[in-house]
Amino acid sequence: QTERENEPPPPVLPEYEALVAQHSDFAGWITIDGTKIDYPVMLTPNDGDYYLKRNVNGEDDINGTLFMDPRTDLVQRSTNIIIYGHNMKNGSYFAGLNNFEDAEFFANNREIYIYTTDRKTTYKIFAASKFSDVYIPDKYGVAFAASINNFVKDLKEYGADEDGNNFADDIEIDSDEFTIVLVLSTCVSGQEENRYIVAAVKDREELYEK
Repeated sequence: QTERENEPPPPVLPEYEALVAQHSDFAGWITIDGTKIDYPVMLTPNDGDYYLKRNVNGEDDINGTLFMDPRTDLVQRSTNIIIYGHNMKNGSYFAGLNNFEDAEFFANNREIYIYTTDRKTTYKIFAASKFSDVYIPDKYGVAFAASINNFVKDLKEYGADEDGNNFADDIEIDSDEFTIVLVLSTCVSGQEENRYIVAAVKDREELYEK
């Protein structure tokens, strides 16, 4: 056994105890200031689309639930973390990502908070842009640090000629260094060939007290 396997399980925050007990697929909780995004995130490694049209209870629901790409992991902290969600007309789930099309909103709301059972991780947004529906893990890999510059280059080029695409100039991403990248992905109404992407890099994390 490894040293990690011998470690006791991380503590679970009281507000998540019931959720974790009832839902083994619970991966974490995401919150973004200035939006209605304040939801659990689910993960099913053996069926990546399971929550596309199911609620957190696994019941059929066309609204679906926020869910992670099965090839990425919040707990083990793969360098490329992707979360998908529907762009709902009623403003729920990832409809709030559309707020980042506004340059002023983008400039003043740069943080994404991810809560797992043992820590709070803050990610700083560096891009919000329309992108192709390419499957990111296949094209850029799960170990994103090795190809993040290619991803950023493609993202900027794809959205260069359209309004509503915003990029920060205060984050330098070096592919030679270990970087955790969080990608939030949702559909674009009436454009099946496109996705709307909000991308961020890990900024800091706070372990909960045991």
